[in-house]
Amino acid sequence: MSSFHLIAPSGYCINQAAARRGVSRLEASGHQVTNQQVISRRHQRFAGTEAERLADINGPCPTAGRKSDL
Repeated sequence: MSSFHLIAPSGYCINQAAARRGVSRLEASGHQVTNQQVISRRHQRFAGTEAERLADINGPCPTAGRKSDL
């Protein structure tokens, strides 16, 4: 099983229905999809505040003692 961590470092998702269909399709294929809240998140014209978007980018980065395929 693969794992997908969604990020939204820039603009907000303008077609949320399509994004949710994509997530559903991945999950139906047995994949894990994390950080799905980015689909509906919006702050002004962005996909969240600067702190939220930075956390999206840094979230999947490996840390000591944690394995990653990145």
